[in-house]
Amino acid sequence: MNKNIKIMLVNNNSDSDNQAIAEALSTLKLSNVVAVNSSKSALKEYVKEMPAHPFEVTFISELNDKDELELLKGLVEINNRAYIVMLVAEISADKVLNFIRSGASGVLSQPFNADKIRLELEKYSLLREDKMAS
Repeated sequence: MNKNIKIMLVNNNSDSDNQAIAEALSTLKLSNVVAVNSSKSALKEYVKEMPAHPFEVTFISELNDKDELELLKGLVEINNRAYIVMLVAEISADKVLNFIRSGASGVLSQPFNADKIRLELEKYSLLREDKMAS
């Protein structure tokens, strides 16, 4: 896995979520992570970075349901090849289907840990390698 993958983390400022996700990212020793705490900030940062060096992976963690879906759709509209992973506390088949239909690349449920996040980043890396080989 490339440790220089450019990642955006959008979170809800929930202390337990932030701590678990921060520990997971720290354990992986990723060097290029930008954290924002609202969908508005996320869209602004995403658009600002898009032309020069876009985010390769975006994790969205437990905003309110409406904001999550609007942000997901907004990011996909900006970049239809965006790799976006939803981090959720409570998972259901309906929620997963709704996210995937709206453009999410994956959905991870709590507890968040380095293994889950590493596997998602490895999945992204493998998909990118497949596209480059084609």
